[in-house]
Amino acid sequence: TGILQTVGTGAAEQPESRDIQCKNGGIGYVKKFFEDRKQKFIKDIYNRNPDVMEKLKEVFGRVLDDMFEEFETSGVSPGSREQFWNRLSKALSDCGCCQYANSNLVSKTAVVYQEMENIFQCWPPQKDMDWRENADYITIQRQDEYFCDKFFTLLLPAEPQSLQTFLCKNGLDKPWDCRILSIHMADKACVRLQGNLHGCGSVMEINYFFHCFNQLSEKEKHRYVIAAAAEHFETAKTLINLTANMDNLHIVKDIGTAGNLGMFLVENDLTSLHFPDEVLPFLDYEKVAEAHMKETGGWMHLDNYIEEAVPRELWTEIYDGIHLPDFSLEQKAPQETEPEPELETEEAQGFDPGMTL
Repeated sequence: TGILQTVGTGAAEQPESRDIQCKNGGIGYVKKFFEDRKQKFIKDIYNRNPDVMEKLKEVFGRVLDDMFEEFETSGVSPGSREQFWNRLSKALSDCGCCQYANSNLVSKTAVVYQEMENIFQCWPPQKDMDWRENADYITIQRQDEYFCDKFFTLLLPAEPQSLQTFLCKNGLDKPWDCRILSIHMADKACVRLQGNLHGCGSVMEINYFFHCFNQLSEKEKHRYVIAAAAEHFETAKTLINLTANMDNLHIVKDIGTAGNLGMFLVENDLTSLHFPDEVLPFLDYEKVAEAHMKETGGWMHLDNYIEEAVPRELWTEIYDGIHLPDFSLEQKAPQETEPEPELETEEAQGFDPGMTL
């Protein structure tokens, strides 16, 4: 009980990393992170009496190991925190070291425990511990009476009403209560989209974004990442509406330079002028590309060429930035058709099958 009474007094030491769940590696990585963190903590335990110091190191290490195994097996329960401190108090009492557990040591223990709990605190609860590698999720900050650095992991998309109920039960019913700490996307090809999403408004908006994004085919998702980066889309409204307008964008990858683009356009007869074969060796492909982009409004981004098939003002708007549409996860994403080969500059017949400009 003496240990329990000291928890939460004073400012808690901040954990070294809030983004541990953003790194891939499943439970193997989680275990390694915990072991490294625990060993550093135990190494710092000091007492002038060597025997007491060894007992303290053994007790703290053993109790932390036991709690990690329980989290790994059964997850976090409402009574996990109290159970941990009761177990630690008893272990210290049994070895006669309770009086040596000063407030500084207890405070550092609280940080290690909190990091461990945060790793396993996810909603909806998961039995497969590889979910960290195979799921899309965000982490949001949560506070309690101890004002520790705590967070929930939310696997998305989720049913809107269920998500709202969960947030309310945990005192996070207002948008400003939900501070988003990190975002993780399982598809490695979509990792760079995480940067765009960090400014994507509220938890409910990000939840709707993930729902819309999951309705895209795998090919569309990868094209979406290119378009979002090229347009610097970072608000919830623009990111969500882009999911409904992938057919309004032509994207050709691996173009590289304006000269490459001009050659691609000429070889696939995608320019407004037709060039006889005998003049091709004399063409300035860079100028051909520049003239085409001026005419169509297309542009280069990194090694990609992007062109709008429909003017931006005619794009479909599914979110006005204020009223989120309702949805259900029962609305399944479309089935993937046979994968289409990627457009190669020397083989492509147009921006999309049957499309000519």
